Amino acid sequence: AGSVPAISKERQMIYKVMVIALLGVIMAMFLRTQRAEYSVFLSICIAVLILFCVLGLFSSAKEQLASISAYMTMDNQYYGLLFKMIGITYLCEFCSGICKDSGYQAIGSQIEIFGKISILLAGVPILMTLLETIQGFSV
Repeated sequence: AGSVPAISKERQMIYKVMVIALLGVIMAMFLRTQRAEYSVFLSICIAVLILFCVLGLFSSAKEQLASISAYMTMDNQYYGLLFKMIGITYLCEFCSGICKDSGYQAIGSQIEIFGKISILLAGVPILMTLLETIQGFSV
């Protein structure tokens, strides 16, 4: 009889998040019929709990990118920028989703626009490097 392979940390986190989400939705559906105002608070709490789970995965992703960067000659500031853009995206989608679920679609849409502009501005250093590279080829 062979041994059962260990489940990776990332896969365990995926299972944990799925169980939390499903149980949260079931409880929120039940609360919506009894006390609708509490179902919004419960969904926000579940969303925050999942947010913390996602933040825990960032350290693992950062370690993996660090091992990949050992094989590349790319500047490390771009990895930080990549994580910054991923963080902006996730947080804005997170806040926007909560606003929209709570009935504030206009605020949620404004948060999405803010996130897109923030990502655009965060990407300016990459654009400048690309333009400098292109200019170097034309000389």
